[in-house]
Amino acid sequence: MFLNNKFVRYINQNRKVILLVIAFAVFILLIIRALNTILEEQKDANYINITANEQLKEKQIQNSRDTITSNKKVSETDAKNNYELISTFIDYGNNLKIDEAYNLLTDECKENVYPNIEVFKKTYIDIVFKEKMQADIQSWIQNENYYTYLVNYTGDILSTGNYTKEAEFQDYITIDKDKQKLNVNRYIGRKKIDKQIDQNNIKFNINYIDIFKDYEIYNLTVTNLSSFPIILDNLTSVDSTYIETSKQTKVNCSNYEAGKNSFTFEKGVSKNIKLKFYKQYNKEITDEKMIFSKAILNAQNIDQVEQMTIDL
Repeated sequence: MFLNNKFVRYINQNRKVILLVIAFAVFILLIIRALNTILEEQKDANYINITANEQLKEKQIQNSRDTITSNKKVSETDAKNNYELISTFIDYGNNLKIDEAYNLLTDECKENVYPNIEVFKKTYIDIVFKEKMQADIQSWIQNENYYTYLVNYTGDILSTGNYTKEAEFQDYITIDKDKQKLNVNRYIGRKKIDKQIDQNNIKFNINYIDIFKDYEIYNLTVTNLSSFPIILDNLTSVDSTYIETSKQTKVNCSNYEAGKNSFTFEKGVSKNIKLKFYKQYNKEITDEKMIFSKAILNAQNIDQVEQMTIDL
């Protein structure tokens, strides 16, 4: 009885403190409960966002499988791998990871388009990724181990607030399947030829072709085995050197761009030359012949013009 009275007396004397402690404990419990609720809601929201992003990504991959120029579909596995590789390149660009983006390019792309990382930065990264970009990726053409995609860059809606879907920059990006590297800025890739033709005491070594979407560049080594200087094109017209295709179409060489030096060979001289032909890339149309219609086989007699035809 004495203990009970003492306990009651203690409660009465410390009622305010006890109530404050109880209130504080209840307050803490309510905060913990509220925080748990918020965390659960965030977890649910994150799950929903992740699921939505995965669904959007899967939809984009499926859409990218349809090839624009044919009825072919890219396989599920290749479509996913190709999409991931191009997306990685775009992520590097958006985050200005220039070294990483540059390292995704093939050696041939670097040689033809971006010989060093400074050129790549100024002429691609600084132009395409002035702001955060997203991209629509669509299969354009398939050829052996190469996949070329039409890539339309648009501003990232979340970061720019720009809701237009109009492409701000368009590129054709080719994936080298074996190397898992990229060719960008409309460079398709290199086709090795390694073919030798001997004609009129001239040896032609056709080494390879660098193919772009809008033109192609033949790399040749020409050796003059004759006793006279020769001129393969006297440059009196813009269509004197051309390629004849499997469709019997004529594709002119940019001979004035190549210049006189590319067509002139002293006797006994071997020289590497590059000739550009403005041909739209189409894997169904092959090059059949290279024709020098105004060749001079003895530069000591420039009035004697002949036609030389090389079977490709």
